[in-house]
Amino acid sequence: GINAEYGEFYFGHMYCHLFPILKKRVRYIVTDIRSRGPVYKEWRKRVQEKTLREDKAQEATVRLLDNLAIQLGKFSNEELDNNVHLMYKKSSNPLTNFWLNAKSSILKFTPSILSGTELSEKDQKPIIPGLYMYGGVGCGKTMLMDLFVETVSVKKKRRVHFNTFMSDIHQRIHNWRQDPSSKGKDLLEPLILSLVEETKILCLDEFQVTNVVDAMLLGRLFDGLWSNGTVLVATTNRPPEQLYKNGLQRALFLPFIDDLKRHCIIHLIQSGIDYRLTKGQGQKTVIYNVGKEANAELDRIWNSLTENRPGEEMNFKLK
Repeated sequence: GINAEYGEFYFGHMYCHLFPILKKRVRYIVTDIRSRGPVYKEWRKRVQEKTLREDKAQEATVRLLDNLAIQLGKFSNEELDNNVHLMYKKSSNPLTNFWLNAKSSILKFTPSILSGTELSEKDQKPIIPGLYMYGGVGCGKTMLMDLFVETVSVKKKRRVHFNTFMSDIHQRIHNWRQDPSSKGKDLLEPLILSLVEETKILCLDEFQVTNVVDAMLLGRLFDGLWSNGTVLVATTNRPPEQLYKNGLQRALFLPFIDDLKRHCIIHLIQSGIDYRLTKGQGQKTVIYNVGKEANAELDRIWNSLTENRPGEEMNFKLK
């Protein structure tokens, strides 16, 4: 199998990285033919049940999410807590050991063996990259990420809207600043450690940087998260190069974009369908009467939009 966008190919469970000159000549993703894990199986089941539409662009994305779930599923939750997934494992096969650099670092991989020199930090990539999905509105990014969250076996996972996540980050920093014992201390380090303790897979919906405070914080925050084994899955409408476009002090934000591209597969969902519009086709948009018929019609619309999934009560705290 080949993951052309990430420049790697597989022999059994062995990962080999293409030389940069070959990687530049590859334009499209050819997914790993072994990708038949929990995400793909659930997606295929829903397609067969007609709750989801057959969509080749979505299927390509599902395969990437599925492959990520498969790779993470090779480790127990205890191993993930101990960051075993950040290290290359030695193999009894000498050919495998030739390709896999058995060093306990997330950022060491094969070309350094072939060249005899260490890679610079900006050229290093993790053994299990996350996934950064971008595409037009209504193409199913959020739905696919939710499908991944539902089916991946990792226990410590968090799915949250990007703005809610950043609001939580700022609130934690504020709370710690109220503690007199925190005066003069670096508050970002304990913040990162607490986040790492809570989650191994961080799924951020609608990743979009709009203010200078977030922009200046993200670089160091995610450097700590990635260094401690957190895997990022994100959805957004724009490619990494357009994040915080024309923002104040954007030059200081650019290193984060480079880090993002090193730690995640960057994937464009090229679907020409806006599923927000298809769900409302042929349905009433105004209901005049009040009573059993109106309630029945609202229930029918609700079930159609939620694909008959059971709901649950939630409490919302307004700030």
